[in-house]
Amino acid sequence: MVPDDIDGAELWKAAVLATTGLRTLFNRLDATELLDKLYPEGDYWQKVLRYCEAGNLQAVLDEYVFQLRSQQAPGEVTAEELWSLADDIRRSLSLKPAQMLAKYPDGSHDDLRMGSRFAVRYSNAKTDDGDSNRMPDVRRAFNSPFWPFVLASTSVGQEGIDFHWWAHSVIHWNVPGNPVDFEQREGRVHRYLGHAVRKNVADAHRAEVLKPGVTDPWESLFSVAAADVAAHPEDSNTEFAPHWIHPGAHKIERRLLDHPLSRDVPRTKHMLAGLAKYRLTLGQARQDDLLGLIEDRAEIEPLDLRP
Repeated sequence: MVPDDIDGAELWKAAVLATTGLRTLFNRLDATELLDKLYPEGDYWQKVLRYCEAGNLQAVLDEYVFQLRSQQAPGEVTAEELWSLADDIRRSLSLKPAQMLAKYPDGSHDDLRMGSRFAVRYSNAKTDDGDSNRMPDVRRAFNSPFWPFVLASTSVGQEGIDFHWWAHSVIHWNVPGNPVDFEQREGRVHRYLGHAVRKNVADAHRAEVLKPGVTDPWESLFSVAAADVAAHPEDSNTEFAPHWIHPGAHKIERRLLDHPLSRDVPRTKHMLAGLAKYRLTLGQARQDDLLGLIEDRAEIEPLDLRP
C-alpha cells in the first residue's frame, strides 16, 4: 500500500517512468504489426488501449508489482521503493535484443543476423549497440510477465539464480553428473512465491478476493490461503505452505530430451534413481521419482525404507 504522506505528484511521476517501458514495447515493429492485424480500425493509441483491456493489463501489473514488492522490506512502500519499482518495470520492458548469427553450411553467403526477443540466451551476448553486460538485464526481463518467454542457459544459470517468477518448467538438454546438480537446476523455478504456487493459490481462493473493496488482490489471496492452512494444519506442511508449496493442478514440470537409443537414456534412468534416493534421505521424496524407483525391480532389493 502507498502511504498517504507520499506526494501524489511523485506517484504520477513514478507511473510515467514505468509506462515508458510499455511505450518502448508498443513502439516495436513486431508489436505494431500485431496490433494492426488484430484491430484494423482506429488510431494506433486506440489499438494499444483495446489490446491492454483485452489482456487485462491491470491484473498483470497487480501481480508483477506484488512480486517486486516481495523483494522489498514489508510494510508501506517508501518514496525510494516506489521509484525502484517503477524503474524495475521500465528496465524489464526495455531489454535490447541480442544478435544471433546463422551460418550457411556451404559458406556461400555471409552470416545471417537475427534479433532474438522472445527466446534469449542467459549470457553476455552483445546487443545491437555493442553492450555485452547483459545477464542482469536478461534475468530482470525473464522475471517479468513480458518477453522473453524462453531462457536458454548453460551451467552458469544452474545455481543461485531465481527464475521462478513466471516459469515453472525446466527442460534438461542433458543429464548432470550428480543428483545435487539436478536438484539445483529445478530449484531455479521451485522457490518462494513461485509461478506454480501462485496459480494454485489463485485457483483455490480467487472467489474470496474478487469482491468490492479489495485493493491488493495478491496480498489478500495469500492472507486467505495462510488462514486456511492454519485452520487445517493436518492437510499441509505449515512451514512451507502457502508461500513455497500449495496443492493444486500446477506443478514444477521436468522435461527430459532423451533421444531413443542414445546413451542419455540409461544415464537419465540412473540419475532419476539416484535422485529418488537422495531426496528420500532428506525426507522429501518426490512421488513420481520414488514410484519409478520402486517399479524398477532391480532396485527393490537394496532399497531400505526404514527410518
